[in-house]
Amino acid sequence: MTAASIPPTSLTRPQIETRSGTRNDYRQMVEAIRSGDLDGAQKAYDNLATRLGAGRKDDALTKIGQSLSTGDLTTAGATLDQLEDRAQQVLGRLRKNLDDKPQPANTNAVPKGSTYRITI
Repeated sequence: MTAASIPPTSLTRPQIETRSGTRNDYRQMVEAIRSGDLDGAQKAYDNLATRLGAGRKDDALTKIGQSLSTGDLTTAGATLDQLEDRAQQVLGRLRKNLDDKPQPANTNAVPKGSTYRITI
């Protein structure tokens, strides 16, 4: 009798490195846009887009890339703000749904009223 194969529940090292690199590229892009560093924002965006792969169409990240390619940091920053505002709204709804449900006594729940900034 053979034991059933249990699928791994954790990420593999390449998956962890990809997530970490993606998160780093996103942070660098955000910081460069916020500081007005067009060249740094373009490089970070290119790295991020490469990691995420082709096939992205008409999403906020694509719009940021299009703005950066034309040298328009103002529009890139405004699109980034909209992206992060939408993410905050989603997190707020998730938090509300979680707050409305009874929580186990021993939990690491997010404190009510906390604010978060989305980073990848």
